[in-house]
Amino acid sequence: MTTGLYRRRKAGKNGKLRDAGAYVIDMRIKRVPELAGIKQRLFKTTGVFPGHRNASTIVAEMKLMIKELIRERDIVTLRKIQSNVLSLPSAYKQWKTGRIHLAEGQEDKRVVKLWRSYIEHAPLAESTKTNRLAIVSALEAKDFLTAQTVVNELPELLKKIRRHYEGKKQAPAFNTIRIEVGAFLTKGLNMEPDSRFVRDTLRATPLPVRSRREHHPFYSPHDCEAFCADLLLRKTALNRVYVESVLFMCLHGLRPEEFAEKRFAVDPKTEHLRIAGTKNPNAARVVPLLWEYPSNTTPKIDTLNRLFERMKSPVRCRDFRRTYSIWCELAGLPSSRVRAYMGHAPETVTQTYQSTVPKQTTLDLDRATLVKWYQDELAKERQPRKRGAPATAYGVLMHMLGPSLGYERWSIAAESSEDKPPQKSRVRKS
Repeated sequence: MTTGLYRRRKAGKNGKLRDAGAYVIDMRIKRVPELAGIKQRLFKTTGVFPGHRNASTIVAEMKLMIKELIRERDIVTLRKIQSNVLSLPSAYKQWKTGRIHLAEGQEDKRVVKLWRSYIEHAPLAESTKTNRLAIVSALEAKDFLTAQTVVNELPELLKKIRRHYEGKKQAPAFNTIRIEVGAFLTKGLNMEPDSRFVRDTLRATPLPVRSRREHHPFYSPHDCEAFCADLLLRKTALNRVYVESVLFMCLHGLRPEEFAEKRFAVDPKTEHLRIAGTKNPNAARVVPLLWEYPSNTTPKIDTLNRLFERMKSPVRCRDFRRTYSIWCELAGLPSSRVRAYMGHAPETVTQTYQSTVPKQTTLDLDRATLVKWYQDELAKERQPRKRGAPATAYGVLMHMLGPSLGYERWSIAAESSEDKPPQKSRVRKS
C-alpha cells in the first residue's frame, strides 16, 4: 500500500507547516481469491483537507480501514469505494462510527426481518425460539426497533437500550439482550467475533448485577411489636409517623413505591383498601382494610431505610411486603387470594384459572380471619419490655386492631391500663 499526503501552505502563528491537501491511497490486492472481481490495484484520490491539523493521522487510519475491509472480505464496500459510489471520506466516517465493515454487505438490510428469520431457522428448541422472539417483540413494543431499523444502527441502538435499562435498574434484562444481539451478528449475519462492527456494537458493556439482599421479614406480630418499640425510642419528631408507616405496610402488603407515592385509598363500594399499582395488570387490587392510615403525608422510602440502618437493623421497607405475605399464609388464607392481595401476576395455567377479583364478602371474611389471627398471636406470651421503652410501644397492634372484629379508627396513642408501668408509692418519712 502507498499513501500520499501533500503539504500545501504554511499556517499558524509561527508559520509552521500544517498538514493539508489531497491524499492518495494506492492499494495492491494480492492472494485474496474472494476478491477476484476487484481489480488488483485499488487507486483512490479525493479532495483536500481544508487546513485539518490531524490530516496525517486520518490518512493513516484510512490505510487501516482499507486493510481491515480486505481482511474481512467486505467485497460490497470495496466495490463501492472503487467505483466512487461511496466516497472515501464517507466510508471513513462510517468506519469510525462502526457503521461500515459489515459481512456480506448487509449494512442496509432491515434488522427485524433478519433477526426473526435467524431465530426461526436456528437449530433451537421451540421454547428457546419463543423466548428469543419475545425479546425482539419487546424491543419493538418499546420503540427501540422498527420495521425501518437497519443493521448500521445497531451500535448506537444498543447504547440507547443500555441507558434505558440502567435507569430502570434491570441489569439482567439488558445483559440478555446484549448476548442475543451478539449471537445475531456472529451467527445470523456470519460476522467475525473480532470484527470492528461487532466490537463496536458490543462496546455497550454489560450492566453490573447487584447481589440480592437477604430478606428480614417479621414472622410474628411480636417481632413487629418489638421493632416498633425500638423505633419509638428514636429521638425524632416523626417517630410516630414512622411507626404508622411500618404498621400500615405490614398490615396491607403495599410495595414501597405504592406507599411512598400514596397510591392507596379506601374504596367507597367495599370499604376496603384499593391500591393503584402499576407494575403489572394485577398490581391494581383491593385488599382487606385492617386500619386506615392516619397521617396526611407519607415519608420517603429512602428516609425510612436510612433510619433503620442507623438503628443497626437489617430490616428494610421491602421486608414489610414479605411480612404481609407470611402473615396471610400463617392465618390460613387461600394461596389464590394471597396472590391477588399481593398483586402478583399468575405464573401457571392453574393460577390463571383460579384468579378472581375478591368481592366484599370475601374481603370481610379475610379481614376477620386476619384480625383473629393477630389477636391470638398477640395474646401469647410477650417478650420482656426493654428498659426505658414507652408503654405505648407494647400492645401497639392490639390497640390498632381493637377488641372486636369491627372496623374502627384505632389510635397508636391509646393505651390500656395493663400497659401502663406500675407507679411507685411514695411514703413520707415521719
